[in-house]
Amino acid sequence: MNDEFLPGEWEVPGGGIEVDESPIEGLRREIKEECGLDVKVVPEPLAMGEYLIEKTDEKVYRIEFTFKCEWDGTGNVKLSEEHDEFAWVSPTQFSGLEMTGYMHRLVTNSLDRLMGNLF
Repeated sequence: MNDEFLPGEWEVPGGGIEVDESPIEGLRREIKEECGLDVKVVPEPLAMGEYLIEKTDEKVYRIEFTFKCEWDGTGNVKLSEEHDEFAWVSPTQFSGLEMTGYMHRLVTNSLDRLMGNLF
C-alpha cells in the first residue's frame, strides 16, 4: 500500500475535490479512482466530520461529508495503489474492523441516519 492516510486501517473511499467539481462529482471520481466502480451519489449528506492532521512541517484541517452511494452491481472492484484490500461488510460487521475512532464514528453516524439508530 502506498498511502500516507491511515495506513493499515480500514476506511471508506473518498478524498478531496478539485477546484472545478462539486462534492458529488468529486466523490464519484474518487470512488472510480480508488475502487474502479461507477456509483450514483444520493445528494443529501448523511454525516459530517472534521479533523486535524498534524505533520512535522504542516497542519491540515479537513471537513468531511459522507454520502450514501448506490452501485448497480456491474463491474468489478479494482483497487488503486492507495489500497491493498477491500471487504463488503454488513452494518454489524464493520465495528470489528480495525479503524480509527474518527472513522468508526463517521460510519456509525452515517448508518444511524440510514437505518434508524442501530448503534
